[in-house]
Amino acid sequence: MSKTRQPVCQIRFVLVVVLGTLAIPNFGLTLDSSPETANESCPTTPTSLSSMRDCYRPLLLFARSVKDPEFVRQIDELRAHASEVKERDIIVVPVVSNDTVTAQPQAELPNTELSRSEASAARSRFKVNADSFRVVLIGKDGSQKHSSKTPVAFDKLSALVDSMPMRKQEIRQRSQGGKRQ
Repeated sequence: MSKTRQPVCQIRFVLVVVLGTLAIPNFGLTLDSSPETANESCPTTPTSLSSMRDCYRPLLLFARSVKDPEFVRQIDELRAHASEVKERDIIVVPVVSNDTVTAQPQAELPNTELSRSEASAARSRFKVNADSFRVVLIGKDGSQKHSSKTPVAFDKLSALVDSMPMRKQEIRQRSQGGKRQ
């Protein structure tokens, strides 16, 4: 091949690679472990229920302590399905009465903590005593979708989330190769 044709071939190759890369759909996949959000303006670490609206499906875990057997069972159930938790934009929000222990459920689960005043407001809103265990699922619209005084199997949580209109829309958009909005 002559020297003058070689740069033209290199330019064509670069164009094919660049244009080919642009044509590959994203499918909403990310490489990090932060919760995948429906909106670019969503906070990666929300600290209030209002900042989670339209972005996440908060799963509030009220407990007396992170050592509470029901709290541990619920966290273990969620950890066993961590990728599915993330896919559904569920963010685990421990609301633990024992302030001496940080209530982080594990790095592989999308999670956040509420401020002390937000945690107190959540206890009041959902009528949960400081010594009680409760699981409360909140939709992206900010309304309560489910409440249980015992740990909830992930199959039940996923069925609840998957039946929500916003989740059905997300599934349709993903199946069409588009990114969620």
